[in-house]
Amino acid sequence: MDAVWIIVMFACIVPIIALGILLLNGKGGFLVAGLNTMSAEKKAKYDIKAVCRYAGWLVLAIALWLALFTVGGILRISWWHYLMLAVLAVGLIGSIIYANTGKRFYKKDRPGTSTAEDSEEAKPSTAKITVIIAVAISVIVTAAVGIMFYYGESEAAINVLDDSIQIRGMYGLSVDFAEITNISIVENDMRSIGVGTRTNGFGGFGDTLKGTFHSENHGAVLLFVRSSASPTIHIERDNSKDVFISFQDGERTRILYDEMLRAFSSRVE
Repeated sequence: MDAVWIIVMFACIVPIIALGILLLNGKGGFLVAGLNTMSAEKKAKYDIKAVCRYAGWLVLAIALWLALFTVGGILRISWWHYLMLAVLAVGLIGSIIYANTGKRFYKKDRPGTSTAEDSEEAKPSTAKITVIIAVAISVIVTAAVGIMFYYGESEAAINVLDDSIQIRGMYGLSVDFAEITNISIVENDMRSIGVGTRTNGFGGFGDTLKGTFHSENHGAVLLFVRSSASPTIHIERDNSKDVFISFQDGERTRILYDEMLRAFSSRVE
């Protein structure tokens, strides 16, 4: 995970935190879908500050979730994102159950109404507000996950510099020429070479592979490949993981290989 991805994620988190703090202070009720479309008569039945505080805690929970989701990517923990998706599912279910029990948002001790009447009147509108909030949370989180998958599926941007090869994108890194022992091109795709088992990387929908994998033929390797595309660039390093690179467009892979080989050869000479 490189700096661009981290900046994008935290740029989303900051305004979410600001919104959460606003709602926790009992303000910004007009931002809560469901409340802002109610008639004044219905709205008078609700404790608006309680609704805002509930929405505020949910919004801050979203911010925390996104931060933890991003930290998992920074630390390159392969199973972390799956755990966070499970936490999200449990959290959404829990928030809906919480909001729909105990008449939490309905004003109490209103003259002229009984507890039974309060309960029956509160159910439809409370459920509606809760569902709308849950849907809003789902949309935000789905957008974040969508960005992650789009970012992961995008081919790595690779620049050949005078002293290194810069690989930008998810699981990107800088490979110094001083640690490279050989650069070659293999006419096979990565599946034929031997993908191996993913240990800390992105598997996408099966064809885009990024990060650390363990191959039976090459041990621990770093992949930035389209697994069904050929040819494949093989960068061998001294005391470091070998790197494999390929693009969907095979000609683009060959052009990059020629550029790498020229830069590497000039340093060897």
